[in-house]
Amino acid sequence: MPKVDELLTDIAQGGLRLPEFQRGYVWNRDQVRTYVESLYRGHPTGQLLIWHAYGPVRTRGGRSEESGKTLLLLDGQQRLTTLYALVKGVPPPFYEGENLFFDLWFNVVDEAFSYFNKATMDGNPTWFSVHEFLRTGMNQFLDDLPKLSESQQELAQKSLGKLNQLDKIHSYSYQVDDLKDEKLTLDEVVEIFNRVNSKGTPLSRADLAMAHICTFWPDARHVIREFLK
Repeated sequence: MPKVDELLTDIAQGGLRLPEFQRGYVWNRDQVRTYVESLYRGHPTGQLLIWHAYGPVRTRGGRSEESGKTLLLLDGQQRLTTLYALVKGVPPPFYEGENLFFDLWFNVVDEAFSYFNKATMDGNPTWFSVHEFLRTGMNQFLDDLPKLSESQQELAQKSLGKLNQLDKIHSYSYQVDDLKDEKLTLDEVVEIFNRVNSKGTPLSRADLAMAHICTFWPDARHVIREFLK
């Protein structure tokens, strides 16, 4: 089972891509916070579905159609986009959406996750930025401890178990279901995509329509995006 860091590396290097017929990123702040809490506590957060496409398929991120096998993410875009932003601090190459959130913080006393609020968090040593911590990792965090205020150093040292648990998000593993049937058509894959995604954030009629349009007009989403600009 691939770990989070391995999946993010695959995305960064172009080994795992997003098909053009997928909608953009739609998670809201509460969904992101709840998801990170589940990762922190080691709770199940679903599986990933990856299509091994054996022909030219239009993918997101400015890449043209290519022959040969391409690994395409059918289920898991919202989760992996969230993780990419959390760990790397930037959107993934295939990102398309309204908002990404880079201001989630962690309280080392009560293990709460919350978005930055200057009135309650500024100068409060119990709060640490989740993004900064995950981008640097536990080892670098320990090296940088002397740079923190005395009160934060003391709290961090008392809470190393909790911080180590937060760092384990890097090694969180996902079960992957693979679609490897070379006979699968794009129409069939889109239908699988629609059925799987009906269990998460509901697809709108526009999402469903666009997914089907892309089966016979691969450039549809790109053309519409450019038109709206």
